[in-house]
Amino acid sequence: GATLNLRDPEAVKLVEELVATSDVVMENFATGVLERLGLGYSHLRTIKPDLVMISGSTMGVTGPDRNSMGFGPNVCSYAGQPFITGYEGGPPQNLGGNWPDYLVGTIMAFSIMSALWHRNRTGQGQYIEVSMAETITSMMPEAFLEYTMTGNPVQRIGNHDPDMVPHNVYECEGDDAWVAIAVRSDEEWRSLCQILGRSELSDDPKFATLKARKSNEPELDTLIGEWCASRSNSEITNLLQAQKIPAGPIMNVFDLVTDPHMVSRGYAVEIDHPAAGAGAVGGLPVKFSAMPKLPYFHAPLLGQHNDYVFADL
Repeated sequence: GATLNLRDPEAVKLVEELVATSDVVMENFATGVLERLGLGYSHLRTIKPDLVMISGSTMGVTGPDRNSMGFGPNVCSYAGQPFITGYEGGPPQNLGGNWPDYLVGTIMAFSIMSALWHRNRTGQGQYIEVSMAETITSMMPEAFLEYTMTGNPVQRIGNHDPDMVPHNVYECEGDDAWVAIAVRSDEEWRSLCQILGRSELSDDPKFATLKARKSNEPELDTLIGEWCASRSNSEITNLLQAQKIPAGPIMNVFDLVTDPHMVSRGYAVEIDHPAAGAGAVGGLPVKFSAMPKLPYFHAPLLGQHNDYVFADL
């Protein structure tokens, strides 16, 4: 963590010295800011010809909307995500939290690693632009294919799914307790009927096939909802998972960090921060065979490494 006032010409010189000994420049200023500071890619590559540089922006660095600024929620709106999210018959809804931040950050890190791998093979650097809105749009291919091929906008369907029935979130016994259930096949539907104690439903013409279940989805949701209401979400999860039917409790943060599966995976990581103290944070949701213990560390303090960067590097 190093601090510089980039409006100061001396600071710009320090950045140039730092770039000369660096592999990557990553920036997410508003479009055009670095160029106006004299630190655009065309200039920096004269200092470091094989530089890998990546720019993350709301709407990209070219095009008529390149000067748009934003963060997670309105990036989602630019991308069209709220239009396909929400309950049937209801208004568009944005996602909770800043979901784009996690996705875009991951895509940018992956892009950098790919570019460095390419540079190691060819000796060539490159400039990468990542539009946050385009990145979100890439996660909704079905909606764009549907409209492109049929002219019909995708309709909001809540927690339902076009190819799985039942597929919903059901209220359970307890305070604001819910369980998600997804049935992928007629075989899983028959297994669910056995668990419900309603084996006759598997032969009922209204529910025997995917098409029939889809046509009678409200009635089906009511039946399952009544069964779930008198049971805990953990009990339902265990019953269904034992029969290979996808199910899981809807968790709050406290449920998540104490969940046996997440604990066994080592997802929560204890980190000691010199200012904030010790605490658990979410780690990476992936594991690497060659890196059994990842080197997690706290975020740097403001200007913590100024002496190292500006004196040693």
